[in-house]
Amino acid sequence: MANGCGTGFEHTARAEYCLETGDLSNAELFAYKAIFKAKTKNQLCLVICGNLCLVRLALLNGKPHKAFSLLNKLRTEVETAAHPVLFNSVDIAAAYIYGILDKLEQIPYWLQDEDFSRCNLFYQGIGINYTAVGQAAVLRKSYAELEVIVETIREIYKPNNHIFGLIYVGIYDAIAKKHLYGLEKAGQALLPAITMAAADAIITPFAENLPELYPVLQSMPPQEHRSWINQVLKLGERFMQSWKIINEQEHIPPLTEREREVLTLLVKAAPKKKLP
Repeated sequence: MANGCGTGFEHTARAEYCLETGDLSNAELFAYKAIFKAKTKNQLCLVICGNLCLVRLALLNGKPHKAFSLLNKLRTEVETAAHPVLFNSVDIAAAYIYGILDKLEQIPYWLQDEDFSRCNLFYQGIGINYTAVGQAAVLRKSYAELEVIVETIREIYKPNNHIFGLIYVGIYDAIAKKHLYGLEKAGQALLPAITMAAADAIITPFAENLPELYPVLQSMPPQEHRSWINQVLKLGERFMQSWKIINEQEHIPPLTEREREVLTLLVKAAPKKKLP
């Protein structure tokens, strides 16, 4: 009846649920099922969702370069389809990934600047683009702006009780308040999101924002959701492997001119092997 529209959604939903609750092996299984089934009816929007799951999984498994490879392959596939809505969807997905890896320069400018006049998405109110906007504000260290973004996201998500939207409201609010007012205010801002997430065993959004949230989580009273916090920290340790690979590599100082000259001379002086 729907002419294939939505094909693969059941696997996509299962993959996303498993991912958000830290069940990584099943998340991978259902993400691949979603992609394979969605492609049978050319449902590229669900292919994007399935691949975003795989990209996040790669980061949680300490394989950031695999994540980037998947993103690049996905962008090529969407460019071939030449669909403007899907261009925006991939931009938002990539912006979130680069945001949690502290790569502000890789976030598209239209998301950094909240220039939604250039956005071809057909809705007004879902607000997923603000997840990327919030990440960009965090990386710019624009915490007063982040507080305002939080107010906007809350207005969008609260009427429909959008659980994930409200979780990100709490995460970004806590990050802003940590820098502006201290850990106590940050903990108070984060607690409603923790209560909401813990009820459904959701941990991944917090683990992916661990570089900012770690001191806030550690400052929470011992009796406050300690088992849930320990799960976040355990998954966050896996994510931090990717974060360190990407960020610590770039801190290696470049070769000096003299070092490059010495390497060039060594290459020239190396004996040439004769082919058999």
